[in-house]
Amino acid sequence: MNKKEDNLNIREKYKKYANLCPDLFIEDMYTINSVPLHDQNRYVTFFEYPFDICNCGLESKFILNKEVGIVIQGPVIGKDDFTINTIKLYMKTMRGAHIILSTWDDVPETFMSKIKALNIDVICSALPENRGRGNVNLQIKSTMAGIVRAKELGMKYIMKTRTDQRIYKSDVIEYLFNLQKLFPLQGGGTMLNQRIISTSYDSFKYRFYGVSDMFMFGEVEDMIKYWDYGEDYFMPHMLSGMSDEQIFQEMCSETILAKNFLNKIGYNMKNTLEDSLDVYKKFFCFVDKEMIGLFWPKYTNQYSRWQWYDDKNLLEEMTFLQWLNLLNKPLVECRLDINEMKWRRPAESPNEFINNSSPKVSVLLPVYNTKEEYLRECINSILNQTYTNFELIIVNDGSTDKNVDIIVRQYKDSRIRYYNNEKNLGISGVRNLLLDLAKGEYLAIMDHDDICMKDRFQKQVDFLDAHKDYGLVGSWHGFVGSDVIFERYIDNFDIKRNMLWDCTMHHPTTMIRKNLFLKYNIRYRKEYSPCEDYSLWLDLLDKTKFYNIPEPLFLYRNNYNNTTNSDLKLIDQRIREIWMYYRNKYSVRYLYYRILRFVAKRIKITHFRTIWLFFKRRLFV
Repeated sequence: MNKKEDNLNIREKYKKYANLCPDLFIEDMYTINSVPLHDQNRYVTFFEYPFDICNCGLESKFILNKEVGIVIQGPVIGKDDFTINTIKLYMKTMRGAHIILSTWDDVPETFMSKIKALNIDVICSALPENRGRGNVNLQIKSTMAGIVRAKELGMKYIMKTRTDQRIYKSDVIEYLFNLQKLFPLQGGGTMLNQRIISTSYDSFKYRFYGVSDMFMFGEVEDMIKYWDYGEDYFMPHMLSGMSDEQIFQEMCSETILAKNFLNKIGYNMKNTLEDSLDVYKKFFCFVDKEMIGLFWPKYTNQYSRWQWYDDKNLLEEMTFLQWLNLLNKPLVECRLDINEMKWRRPAESPNEFINNSSPKVSVLLPVYNTKEEYLRECINSILNQTYTNFELIIVNDGSTDKNVDIIVRQYKDSRIRYYNNEKNLGISGVRNLLLDLAKGEYLAIMDHDDICMKDRFQKQVDFLDAHKDYGLVGSWHGFVGSDVIFERYIDNFDIKRNMLWDCTMHHPTTMIRKNLFLKYNIRYRKEYSPCEDYSLWLDLLDKTKFYNIPEPLFLYRNNYNNTTNSDLKLIDQRIREIWMYYRNKYSVRYLYYRILRFVAKRIKITHFRTIWLFFKRRLFV
């Protein structure tokens, strides 16, 4: 094979696997006949790691004789048996270490049987309902469970890593022991036994106390001090008015864990760059991801996504070189003004390799020419829910008012997914689009100008979790600016027996199981807009149970040009069409009910109730 053919093969491989960043075009590279590959701005290299773990040549040259536990925490990554093959690799490259997988109790049996066959320790915990900022409560809970188990088993040291990452280097633990021996703690007066070793990946030099939490090594007692944080009660409103740079410095999960740890070991922080670098110098050690072969195929295939050469970068990582230079040199870097550093986001590319754990609830919010104050009230009421494990999907359905787009983009909450339709789809069309975008198990319906009470999601999730035979749950509702409460039928029997004559569920108060739409191929019917909600309930009438929580969990805005108030004549026409269609569909039930109503006029009402109870199982689920 000549150089030109070899180079073309490299280019094809690169196009398939790299996806470095949008502005890098392999086709425009100047170098065609020789290495290195480059475009007009940069040279391009890439790493390759073996996919076939069983047949690769990686193997430990040492057998550990110290009590070391490897805690692998997080959800099992099933694609390509990634987590399972990672465990198999560690059994070859870190022989003698005790492997503990600390995951969640929703692991499919197909994967769990493979994991158990490996004869490792497995901990399956319940997912915390409050995930905290950046899902930190998940990491805290699973990591602590693994560390505690390791201590119970007599382990003296812990190497903590994640289920969505892999360490390809052999004998990494022996290497980490050597680092602790070569670089003992500097300075006394703290309750710390040895340095904690972290990785340069996501440890930032200019973020105060910004130690990466994805990979760590240390004595078990020191690791317990680091991870025994409790629960993070973060609320999105805490970020209100903060810039990306402020959030980076003050609110990231890595920072709160490190600061909590420093408090526990008795260190008095000064919250300055100089003090932060001094902490790195005294208590930590940072290894480069290349030193341990850290592979993390999550956000991007770019290997050094934080590295730029064209300016001073606030996101500069704390590499082993940088850390080593701190040990014996004065902190001259502290004279830099952080305000002069440039904030840059990393290059990220779409990557389907890791199937991130989905939120339990998807909140579906269509918006169209909504008044600013109403839209803000609506979104704020969602983001301030006591239940936090949700995504908020907002679809702007071709609003002519440009302020709608501006308002939504001002929110920096990571739970928001925002889409902007160039063409208006109409209410049924946009609701169907929202169904397709939803990742959650439950779908919380919402209208663009109404308000949720802060415990709505929590109470509805609790109900659906406890009642598996119910497919949807609504509630009573109030009105914005009024004390009036609209009470609706509560139980399944009363809701269904009146559904053919009245819409007995208020659509934006409801939470629905997504699998109902998938199992029965149900969609919002465009032909019945703007009464698509009523036809939806009638489509579900014989497929599941209904319930309304008997308290107002929602405020309806009745003094604004809502879809349901826009054209009374059209609404009346659609309701008549719906009645005709569904009374034919449920003709037997309709006939039963008409006969019983006729009988009721001629007998006592108590007797009518008795007759009705006899027939109800024939009429309704």
